[in-house]
Amino acid sequence: MERIPQDQVMQFLRGLNDQYSNVRSNILMMDPLPPIPKVFSYVVQQERQVLNSSLIRNLNFEVKGSTINVASSGPTPICSYCGGVKHTIDV
Repeated sequence: MERIPQDQVMQFLRGLNDQYSNVRSNILMMDPLPPIPKVFSYVVQQERQVLNSSLIRNLNFEVKGSTINVASSGPTPICSYCGGVKHTIDV
């Protein structure tokens, strides 16, 4: 009777993408294999870590890119006629 839950865990792990190879290896090293809800929880946790690190990496890139753009664009022009920004009385 214990064989069916183990088969379900193995089938689930085989269906995972390669990005989950670390969590797959860690689960396969456990003795006994955890139940399928616990395995699913481990995979979800790994997915959240991957998504969070990806978001942080993208955010860092945007912040650095914005800093470079702001520093290289020089001072923002202010119109002496209307007081508006990003233009002057001549342009």
